[in-house]
Amino acid sequence: MAVFSSTAERVAVSGLTLAITIFSVVEVSSFTMIAADYFRRKYLEPLKERQREEGREEGRQRGLEEGREQNQRLWEDWNERRMKAEADGVPFDEAPPSGRRAKDE
Repeated sequence: MAVFSSTAERVAVSGLTLAITIFSVVEVSSFTMIAADYFRRKYLEPLKERQREEGREEGRQRGLEEGREQNQRLWEDWNERRMKAEADGVPFDEAPPSGRRAKDE
C-alpha cells in the first residue's frame, strides 16, 4: 500500500507539473502572439504605409520631372525649326507644342 501511495503521489505531482508547464507554454505563446500583433498594427503597418506614400510621391515627382523635360525638348525642337525657317526665309506656321497657333509677326 505504501508503494502504491508513493507512486500515486508521484504520478499526481508529475501530472500537475506537466499540466502547469503546458498551460504556461500556451499562455506565453498566446501573449507573444498578442504582443506581436499589437506591435505590427501600431508600428509596422503605419511605417509601411508611410513608405508606400513616399514611393508614390517619388513616382509623382519623377513623372513631373520627366514631363517637364519632355515638354522642354518639344519646345526646343519647335524653336529650332522656327529659327531655321526664319533664317531660310520660309514661312513658319507650325503650331507650338502647347497646341496654339504661332502668331503672325
